[in-house]
Amino acid sequence: MVNKQKGNTTFNTAIGFVSPKFDPNDLGFLPRTNVINGHITTGYRWTTPTEFYRSPQFSVAMFASFDYAWNKTWHGY
Repeated sequence: MVNKQKGNTTFNTAIGFVSPKFDPNDLGFLPRTNVINGHITTGYRWTTPTEFYRSPQFSVAMFASFDYAWNKTWHGY
């Protein structure tokens, strides 16, 4: 994960995975394996309050998930 939160400009990106070989039978219930997912987000926030707003923020993001065969299973903007 890479994250920037200081200042007016924000940024966050991360990637994660759960191997299809992971077997949690002794640990409990795992609803999903065989997944690679990631996201990227950037934004701008206004830090000086005015009479109309206190702390507005604008962000855009993109995210996706794949299985280990690189079939897309989920995505969005």
